[in-house]
Amino acid sequence: MKSSVLLLAPLTFCLILACGDGGETTSGGGASGAGGMDDGRVRPEPNGVHITEAEACDALQTAYKEKAMACAGQNVTVRTCPNFVKALYDPDCVEFDQGSVQGCVEHYQSVQCELLTEDGCVATVYPGSEPAGCP
Repeated sequence: MKSSVLLLAPLTFCLILACGDGGETTSGGGASGAGGMDDGRVRPEPNGVHITEAEACDALQTAYKEKAMACAGQNVTVRTCPNFVKALYDPDCVEFDQGSVQGCVEHYQSVQCELLTEDGCVATVYPGSEPAGCP
């Protein structure tokens, strides 16, 4: 019962903003910006292919929801798109990196159930690409 409750917790701990200054992309490789400390979050390697916020949201939300449902053994409620990423990434309508999104999808598929909300995955975004990421 306790793990089911954890799965319903906000996805805030699963995704955080991953962008640099001046239009650079960042992937982090496991280190956070504060003194290079490892924050334990997964940062998949970007492949340089830009995708829209809608594409990224659909892939991330679907993967997360499928894993959460498999872990809980029942239907779970997660934010719908585009709110699934808009609540976690700023600014709205930014483009995402296809490779890092796919890496987060793979992470969600393989992470242990008890770590789903605790073990984060950071998709790379392209600052300055907004509003190109929205229809």
